[in-house]
Amino acid sequence: MRIARGRIIFSNKPGEQEIPVQNMKIQLWDLDIVKNDFLADGHTTADGSFELEYDPARAGERWGDKPDLVLRLLDREYSYNKDGVATSQFSVVASFDGETNVTASVYDFGTLEAAYWEYENPEDSTKVAFTPRVAVVEGRVPQSQRTGHSIAQAAAALKNSLSFVKFKLINKFNPDRPTVKELACYPANLTRKMGADKSRSDEYLAELVLNGFNPCIPTRTDDGKFVVAFRWDGVTQDGRHFAPNTTATFRLENDALVLERMAIQKRMAGAPDAHAIYRSAQTYTPDSPVWDGVKRLFRVNYFAFGEVNTHLTGTHLNIEQYVVAIRRHLHRSPVARLLLPHFFGTVSVNLGANDLLITKDGLVGKNSALTPDSVAFVSRAYLGTLNWANWKPRKPICKGHRFAKLSQLYWDVMTQYVDEYFVHNSAEIDANWAEILSMSNELVRHAVPYVAESNDFYDMGEINDQNNPHPMVDGVAVALSPVSESGQADAAGIENLKQLCRYLLFHATFKHS
Repeated sequence: MRIARGRIIFSNKPGEQEIPVQNMKIQLWDLDIVKNDFLADGHTTADGSFELEYDPARAGERWGDKPDLVLRLLDREYSYNKDGVATSQFSVVASFDGETNVTASVYDFGTLEAAYWEYENPEDSTKVAFTPRVAVVEGRVPQSQRTGHSIAQAAAALKNSLSFVKFKLINKFNPDRPTVKELACYPANLTRKMGADKSRSDEYLAELVLNGFNPCIPTRTDDGKFVVAFRWDGVTQDGRHFAPNTTATFRLENDALVLERMAIQKRMAGAPDAHAIYRSAQTYTPDSPVWDGVKRLFRVNYFAFGEVNTHLTGTHLNIEQYVVAIRRHLHRSPVARLLLPHFFGTVSVNLGANDLLITKDGLVGKNSALTPDSVAFVSRAYLGTLNWANWKPRKPICKGHRFAKLSQLYWDVMTQYVDEYFVHNSAEIDANWAEILSMSNELVRHAVPYVAESNDFYDMGEINDQNNPHPMVDGVAVALSPVSESGQADAAGIENLKQLCRYLLFHATFKHS
């Protein structure tokens, strides 16, 4: 019997610090022209080292064929089957060629570097990496979407692709077309289905604030009113779109939120730069002759901030920063089995958002005052206000606050689900706690700077509290709290890990949908 040994580390080394690839499955093969021979398999240890014992006879040495060694690093993919049981399969993510015709009793591969779920370089201006994201190599990420998701996307695109191409050609030769009437050939959106009278009403705007795709957390005034403000202070605008600050004030009446007044604050001379001076705010009420136009300005801001903050950053990019760290470090921990099936395809979908949302020709760039640099600024700042630690969903404001009620219910379900999972898997979680520590360290090391929320919202449960631990990285306080700072599982670490799991499952499923 002979031995092959070595050590595997991640190819990116922050501050020249080597990060071991721990607990990953490896296989040793003999590389032949006709058929490769399997020699041995095992796992890397906590420091990334490995030692595999193999029989050279399996490589055909008895007939004079000496082993041409190759080491393969395998990734584990989890999914749930139709019965809700977590299953997994392995795939090769890296191969390392050893020497040919090996006869030594101990062969040392040395230190090998694996480019496995690497972080994108935030300093590379050609990459969209203003938040912690996985590296994109030649337009590809380390995991594709589920086949069913890709088919559904293609079917949806095909349904309207001919109309889209036709209207692009029409617009190329006539900038005043297509008209709104011509665009009616597209499937009816919610506004058309509801009718303009209802979808543009004061009552429906209150419904959007509470339960729409951008469910807001209002602040509360001393006289008991609820205020939702969308402000562009400190944000560079594109100079083409009219984007004033908008503030809506609601009162609670008969256990319902009622729109009372709105304020519009314009920039002096429409200045697009980030430090533009603002005029005094103008206040409007429902009896104002321009009331419908004022509400429209609020809805435009509602959409822009909802798409960039609540949707893109609060779910997609927020989850991605956790996915990368989890994929890199959780291999034997049952926590990987709990979480990863819910994240399949996340980074691939996010890559598609680069062009769809973030660039100047994307949805946000075409239809709002935000430039690509502004999207990066707003998104990074918003991510700085988010943290898993001590997070809990908002309390309902009124009877019709369905989003808050369902959030509370879903959070309770997640709490019970995660607690039961930990009971059944506690020994295995404890035994692989080194993975949790490594994941936690990497989350903190790559986290964006902490941004203290200046608003006093009616419920601060979803806000990254300044009393949370905010570690210092390169002299800057970062947004994410450590899950653990111990090499051994303890009561505090277990509770933190449960909270992290609840948070991730809530945002990747309920909050996103």
